[in-house]
Amino acid sequence: MVELFITMAVMGILAAIAIPQLMVIIPNYELRSVSRDMFSHLQFAKLTAVKRNENCAITFTKGGGDAISGYTVYIDLNKNYTPDADEEVITSVDWREKNRSNVICKEVTFNKNDDNLPTVVFPPIGIPKDPGGNGNGTVSLSNKNGLQTDVLVSRAGNVRIKKVK
Repeated sequence: MVELFITMAVMGILAAIAIPQLMVIIPNYELRSVSRDMFSHLQFAKLTAVKRNENCAITFTKGGGDAISGYTVYIDLNKNYTPDADEEVITSVDWREKNRSNVICKEVTFNKNDDNLPTVVFPPIGIPKDPGGNGNGTVSLSNKNGLQTDVLVSRAGNVRIKKVK
């Protein structure tokens, strides 16, 4: 019986040490996951535009107030930088879902479309453009632990992830 109590005490001490660490690890994992998804969807939009010989756009969406809450990847047939009802939506992502609830979009620096939403379009040549012209921009994501990553798109169409802090 004494051995059982000692084992349970040791397990309790280990749990007390491990649980706070998990509270740090989970939000950091979610941020890395969302950053990789954003990177993948930007790359996918660029490759889809080249493969299908059509403009493929990403328009960021707002969830409440001015906060960016996700994005939509779609084929922009009429080249108006806005997802219309007759255009094919490839995917739509909402960062407010339960597995991404710790991620906050701090800033999106792409120029805004007529609906005042940041948008980037990849034409068939794969070089990005946006409503204002050049198409380079940054999506800054952070979590409640203060960790931040940026997903960057260059004027040449290169997409990369940069860990800020």
